[in-house]
Formats: sequence, C-alpha cells, structure tokens
Amino acid sequence: MRLAIRTVLGREEEEEPLTADDLIQGFAQLDSQTRQDILTALFRTALADGQGLDEVEEGIQTRNQELEQLAQRKQQILEQLTGEKPLTQEQLEQLRQEYVQAEAREQTLRQEIRDLNDRKADIQNGYRDYVEDDSDMEALLAQANSLNPQDENFLEQAWSLLDRLTSKDAFNDQSLTSGRLAAQAIFQAAQTAAKAVQSQAAALLDQVFTTKSQQQAQALVQLKALTEQIADLEALSDRAYLSPSSQTGNIGVGSYGTEAERMQQLSSKVKTKLQALGHTVYGSDNSLDLTDRIAASNAAGVAVHIGLHSNAGGGTGPEVWYYTTSTNGKRLAQCIIDEIEDVPNCPPSRGIKASTGYQELKGTTAPAVIVEVAFHDNAIDATW
Repeated sequence: MRLAIRTVLGREEEEEPLTADDLIQGFAQLDSQTRQDILTALFRTALADGQGLDEVEEGIQTRNQELEQLAQRKQQILEQLTGEKPLTQEQLEQLRQEYVQAEAREQTLRQEIRDLNDRKADIQNGYRDYVEDDSDMEALLAQANSLNPQDENFLEQAWSLLDRLTSKDAFNDQSLTSGRLAAQAIFQAAQTAAKAVQSQAAALLDQVFTTKSQQQAQALVQLKALTEQIADLEALSDRAYLSPSSQTGNIGVGSYGTEAERMQQLSSKVKTKLQALGHTVYGSDNSLDLTDRIAASNAAGVAVHIGLHSNAGGGTGPEVWYYTTSTNGKRLAQCIIDEIEDVPNCPPSRGIKASTGYQELKGTTAPAVIVEVAFHDNAIDATW
C-alpha cells in the first residue's frame, strides 16, 4: 500500500516516512482497482483477526465448562469417600487415582485458559499495539527528567506531561519503557515538590506566631496558597487503581466460590482502607475486561496499579509479580508482600517475582503489580 502511494506521489526514492496526510492524498489519487485491492486486503486481515477471536473465546468457554464438570466429579468423589457406604481397598484406590487425575487435568486446563486469555488480549489489541511516533515518547521522557520541582510553573508542566502520557492508546516495547520511566519521573518530582512546599508552609506557620500583625496577614495569604498547592501536588502521587480478577471459571475449594467473587470482595475492602488513609482509588470493579481496565488506569494517571488475583496449581502461599525493569514496581511488590506476611496465620510466602509476559504489568503506565493472595485450590490457603 505504501509503495503504491509513494509511486503515485512521485516519492519512491525518499526515505522520509509518509505522514497521515500523505497517505490520504495518495490513496485518493490511486486508480479504482488499486484502491479496491488495498481495501480487500485490509478487510481480509480484519476478518481473519475476528475469526481468531471467536475460536479463542470458544476455547476458553469449552475449558471452563470442563473445569466445572471436574469440580462436580471431585465433589462426588469426596462424598463417596466420606459417606456411610463401606468401600473396598480397590474402590478406594480407584477413587484416589481418579481424584489425582482430575486435579492434574484442572491444572492443565487453567494453564490453557491463561494462554488463551493472553491470545485474546493480543487479538483485541490488534492494530493498537503500536505508537505512531516513538521520538515523541523519547522527547516526553526527556522533558519529564528535566522537571524542576522548584520551578514556579512546575504544576502546570507536570499535569501537561501527564495528560500527554495518558493520551497514548498503546505502546510498543521501546516506547512502553520510555513511558513508564516518564511516569516515574513525574511522580517522583511531584513528591519532591510536595515535601518542599510542606517545609515552606511549616516555616510560614512559625512566622505567624512570631511576627507582627502586618507580616502575619501576608504570611497567612502565602500559607493558604501553599496549602492549595500541596493538595494539587499530592493529587499527582496519591492515586491508585485496583484491578480485581474477573476469572469466574476459577473455582476454589469448599465454600471459597470463584476467584472473581473473592477478589471483588477483597478489592472493596482494600478500597475502603485506602480511602480512609486519604488516597484516591479508581477501579475496584471487575465488570470491565482486562484491556479496558488497563486503559482506564492509564487515563486516570494513577501512581500505582494493583491487580488482585488468587492462584492455582497445587501450591501454597502469597506472591507478588512486578514488571522486570520497573524499579518502583519491584519496590511496591516488596512493600505489599511484607504487609501480607505480617497477617496472622499467613501461609509460607513465595516472595516477589519478575515478569515481562503479563499484559497488566507491561500495558500500564504507572508502576504495576499482580498480587496472588493465596491458592484457591489449596484448602488451607482458601480458608485463610
């Protein structure tokens, strides 16, 4: 398509990339057959993506149905083992083997569902998985790193950069790294500025009680302005996005229910606690799919993004994941796991872990973590 447009524009030899206006102008000058061929190719590509999505969703649904059947069969086996009807040794061994096989199959299905959900996210992102101008993101990072908390226009500059950063629809690997570093630079500068302004406010407050009336009036006016500035600065660094799991097919043991139900309950409690501490909390509702939650988190310009999940696969204990190259993500993960480990009767901790594979870690602008609270297929963890 681009070659055809370069030809009709007489720019075959140029290395300069075509702009959107170039593409529109050139497409209009193509003959009708060439335009038809290009539109047909684009339509076929879109149709192929759509068919792939249908197959993935069908695969997820089929595996979730099988998981439900396995859960019912395991419950039947437990009822047989604990029932009043006596069983022979051969029957006991047969039931035990069937139960073990069912658990192994569950683990396989859950991994397949995770893989299919990743594939679904890739398809849904589709053509959005790019940034039109990487140099723009590099320039934004340079401006974020040059922010001066002592500059009188700092607030205006910080909000402007944050608005530009959160207006991006998607990121490739390079621009994602630049975007994450830019967000960290903005928030760190905001925190530095907030501390500096608080120090000024404290000094002025002392001045109110030690100077004459005229100086007192002037100091109070300055103090009021600084207090308002503190509120604006802290708004940059005191916002969080909670992203509870929406995986209704992950069913825990006993009365645990589904992962989605439990994480929604946990998210509501965490939200209440954070708000009581003075933080602004976005999200905390798993009604949106993962792609939309990531977009909402980025649009809100939050300081941190926290995914809440429960684990599966026969293990035990909590763990927290962070993006491999995110220093603040690692620091956040360590803070969270430290707090979880202090909860009474906490199962043995699995610590913090790094990954570049999770969409929720690599797609968010703010430092992000995924908290795997416990294993819902482990009776001890689920009860805890």
